[in-house]
Amino acid sequence: MDTRNKGLLLSLFGVIILSPDSLLIRLVNLDDFSLIFYRSALPIVTIFLFLLYYYKSAVFTSFILIGLPGAVYAILYAITHICFVYSIQHTAVANTLVLIAAAPIFAAIFSVFILKEIPNFFTWIIIFIALSGMIIIGWGSYTSTGIFGDVMALIVAAGMGFSMVLVRFYKNKDLVPACLLGCVIAALYALPFNVNFNLNNSQIFILLLMCLIILPIPFMILTIAPKYAPAHEVALIFLMESVLGTTWVWFIIKETPPSNTIFGGIILLIAVSIFIFKSTREKIYVTTKLGRRTRGTSYNKGFKEQYMEEFVDRSLKNLGIECLDLVQLHCPPFDKIINQQTHDIMNNLVKKGKIANYGVSVHTISDAMEAIKFKNVKSIQIVFNIFRQRPAEIFFAEAKKKNVAIIARGPLASGLLTGQININTKFPENDHRNYNLKGDYFDVGDTFSGVNFEKGLEAVTELKKILPSGYTLADLALKWILMHDAVSVVIPGAINKLQVIKNASSSKLDDISKLSEKIFSIYEKIIKPDVHNRW
Repeated sequence: MDTRNKGLLLSLFGVIILSPDSLLIRLVNLDDFSLIFYRSALPIVTIFLFLLYYYKSAVFTSFILIGLPGAVYAILYAITHICFVYSIQHTAVANTLVLIAAAPIFAAIFSVFILKEIPNFFTWIIIFIALSGMIIIGWGSYTSTGIFGDVMALIVAAGMGFSMVLVRFYKNKDLVPACLLGCVIAALYALPFNVNFNLNNSQIFILLLMCLIILPIPFMILTIAPKYAPAHEVALIFLMESVLGTTWVWFIIKETPPSNTIFGGIILLIAVSIFIFKSTREKIYVTTKLGRRTRGTSYNKGFKEQYMEEFVDRSLKNLGIECLDLVQLHCPPFDKIINQQTHDIMNNLVKKGKIANYGVSVHTISDAMEAIKFKNVKSIQIVFNIFRQRPAEIFFAEAKKKNVAIIARGPLASGLLTGQININTKFPENDHRNYNLKGDYFDVGDTFSGVNFEKGLEAVTELKKILPSGYTLADLALKWILMHDAVSVVIPGAINKLQVIKNASSSKLDDISKLSEKIFSIYEKIIKPDVHNRW
């Protein structure tokens, strides 16, 4: 699961748990200050137990590590909790809900100025549709004189939006301890006032349920989720609490919502559901490599920690994203592959949230076999095509055992397997097919897959003779690779959109298993003697 989806699903889980909160506030029947006190003091227990489990002996140190950002977050946490109670108690519930619905708007605005994250057009449309649903829910209730409660609700919305942005800005800092400090601040605020300590059994039960489970768990999630997903998106999902909360009240205490509430709730629910469905389905995975920006023999220094992190930071900046889905060591020397320190550096980049996974791009099968001995290696990129068949014999089974993805590099053998190259083809001066025929600049196995040019053309001629109807040679080459279930993805080169579409369509072509023996026969006769045991 990618990080953004993790954030969205965490948010969805949190809002489901939070949804009975409004119902429990109605049922417990307490005054402002008593509610503020208990809703702040009791969650301290749950949050502290979580921190104790997570940090163990370092639990008290965790409060120091939050620093100034944590202090700001704690104050915001306290303010939003206090203002929410005031709003619920001093204006119509519908007013509170509709005004808090502005949280995604505040989050989006703060994200633009603080995080430089600009919501896409689709997200803005969903936000405003959801807000329209909330306005419909609150329609007719604005004649109330509870202007104080309305202002409190707006403060809650702004506070929630800024808090989420703060979490995202300091995503490498754990701010969960700040939730506990926020509870302490809010509880101390209410304590001097006339807090009701004379509770009946029913009130005690409701408060324990509300304050030990319903409140602390979602708000800890709210402190974590923006680390993974944009703040405005997390806030958007949390809007569902208003619909779910109304539903709880409807079923439990038989308070039938008016027609505008039902209609507006349906609009809100549909808008957020569309957003969740679309957001969790649409994903572009960003994969790159590092370590080889330095040319010649000096490239070895590219696998030092300083340069490796610089490469990642440069990619993040250039792409305008916060985390790369997969980063592969770019054909490192053998001594770097087997060095634990190399893998420690990559694991540290994962811990920092800059990359989600890492793998190794290799020249040889022996390199691949050593790389997968390290447990966190998620992928191996290796040359594999009709002209380089040995990986399927030796390596694929081992990779499957360790659940390591295989990325097939050079699937068209530097263009030989497109069928568009002939003996008279001239390559530009800066083309590796011109200057690296003898491996003067990098491994010769990455140029025409190490195949002698004339022999490669001979094999291409034979392959063309067995092409199924409607197939190009490139189709055959790509489909053949995809027949191997150990292969996760193929990465053919392309110079325009049409080539990308054409390459991708090869996966949908008819099965060519019946040609396997003929393809291997051509390989065995012409190509295998020169390349099979070299890589």
